[in-house]
Amino acid sequence: VGSIALTAVKSQVITDQFSGSQPVPGATITYQIVITPSGSGTADNVAFSDAIPTNTTYQSGTLTLNGTAMSDGNDADAGQFVSSPVAQIAVALGTLTAASSAQTIRFAVTIN
Repeated sequence: VGSIALTAVKSQVITDQFSGSQPVPGATITYQIVITPSGSGTADNVAFSDAIPTNTTYQSGTLTLNGTAMSDGNDADAGQFVSSPVAQIAVALGTLTAASSAQTIRFAVTIN
């Protein structure tokens, strides 16, 4: 018998068009989510999704998993951008155990 826990920690970096870090229209917010398994046992078919914040627009082509670029479509890779009913990114992480390395997802949006 095992018990596995998955912890997700989300951070963001803002880069504005004036070489600063102000959350102004046109600035880019790059999000990073690190999912870390701990405990014992197995988590099968792990999936993560994150809504695109209100008043922002997803930047096409920015979705990565562990540094590997993913297409935005529903295809052979693990990630996709879903535009409706709620704009979000979705990433299939598969099977995770406590021995699995942390999974890092990144994507970017533009402030409207």
